[in-house]
Amino acid sequence: MKLRKRAHLQCVFGAHELRRFRDPPAAARKDADRLGSPLMVWAEREMPANGSAEVVRLEDGILRSRGLGAALSPPLSLVHDDLGVPYDPTRESRLDRLIAAACGLDNAARDRGTRLIARLRELGLTKYNTGGPMPCDVCAGRRILVVGQVEGDASIRKDCAGVATNAGLLRAARDAKPQAPIL
Repeated sequence: MKLRKRAHLQCVFGAHELRRFRDPPAAARKDADRLGSPLMVWAEREMPANGSAEVVRLEDGILRSRGLGAALSPPLSLVHDDLGVPYDPTRESRLDRLIAAACGLDNAARDRGTRLIARLRELGLTKYNTGGPMPCDVCAGRRILVVGQVEGDASIRKDCAGVATNAGLLRAARDAKPQAPIL
């Protein structure tokens, strides 16, 4: 863990026991194995594979802060994931499993999620709540995010009927919503 993050992480995770911060990674792994405690690492940092301690990855949460981490603002939420990190497509994360299991949620849980999303939107909360204006006029109001894919990818070759290129995807979005800003 970077030195600037340690005090905040101690407050969050050290309520019951003092957290130890160690470098290099091999020394941290040895301590965790010896103490029988989880090894907490920041995001995608690689750890020595050998050892018995559970590895838990931490990352800034979706509601990050009232400022940027570069300005030393502590995060308001943290991701605590025993599988991976949500933005790494090379390995499954706990969020991936939760999303996959969402189809099995009961109506009360779905309603709770819907209310939470509505409240976040109502309050205008984002990952970085700096209090400043949106970065561009295009970002205000309704917009369409078009996410492409490498055109030779198997998902495009096998699963797409009709639109099979990024340019074609953009044309289809423009045809469907001629007045909307497209990102």
